Amino acid sequence: MQQRVTVGVDGGGTGAHALDWAVQEASRRRVPLRLVNVADLAAHEAALAPVPGAFYGLLLEQGRKALEQAQAHVAAVAPDLRVEVVERRGGRVPELVEESGRSAVLVLGAHESLVGARGVGSLVTHLAARSRCPLVVVRSPLPAGTGPQRVVVGVDGSACSLDAVPFAAEQASAAGALLQVVMAVTAPLELWVHEDFRTQLVQEARCWVSESVAGVRERHPDVRVEECVVAAHPVPALVDAGRGARLLVVGSHGRGAFAGMLLGSVSRAVLRRAECPVAVARRSAP
Repeated sequence: MQQRVTVGVDGGGTGAHALDWAVQEASRRRVPLRLVNVADLAAHEAALAPVPGAFYGLLLEQGRKALEQAQAHVAAVAPDLRVEVVERRGGRVPELVEESGRSAVLVLGAHESLVGARGVGSLVTHLAARSRCPLVVVRSPLPAGTGPQRVVVGVDGSACSLDAVPFAAEQASAAGALLQVVMAVTAPLELWVHEDFRTQLVQEARCWVSESVAGVRERHPDVRVEECVVAAHPVPALVDAGRGARLLVVGSHGRGAFAGMLLGSVSRAVLRRAECPVAVARRSAP
């Protein structure tokens, strides 16, 4: 695993929340924090074509100011943390994918312009599908207080969801948090109305959840694990489970994913709707 935490910096509103999450993560791991700004001229060409050279200069200057402000914030809250400052030029997706290849975690704010109501084609969606390390998207401030914390991970029986469990367990162990493993089960109404069918489906789901966390109990005996099987669609089930959580972790694809899809529909929807930080964890680069 690469030994740095990377956070995208652009001066946006939720970027401050992402920066705070990244500072905590880098401090916990005792690794450098890498602040990255990407000047993406192509992203503005549709609205400003041809793009004046002066505008490109302004874009670079705004990026530098955002990096300076981020660096000053880190120095104030974590003065002993080593910080790397990087200016990149090019497409935001390929540039940040390249950064992910040298990072333990890539962190972004959940700007509306990045996530978007449609999701498809957004920066976050493309990065979640292509990132070479876990991608964490932070929408709101970190929870205050010292009360019990939870890390939630969604599983559905797929290999991709199983890939998300180790990262979630590691996060729970580091934070001293409860690991809540959630599996949502549903079926067509004509089947769901039969009690025997529902009972069998839930029982099989509970067995699969128990098997999925068996390794967690061995590698992280300090982590308390709660296994949850919910009769609901996975998106609302995971969004509800994530309320107040320190982190909600999902895989990049689920059981219903089509070959070649950038990102599974459940993961896309959770990224759009969850209020807590969301991590999309992948085993390896695509």
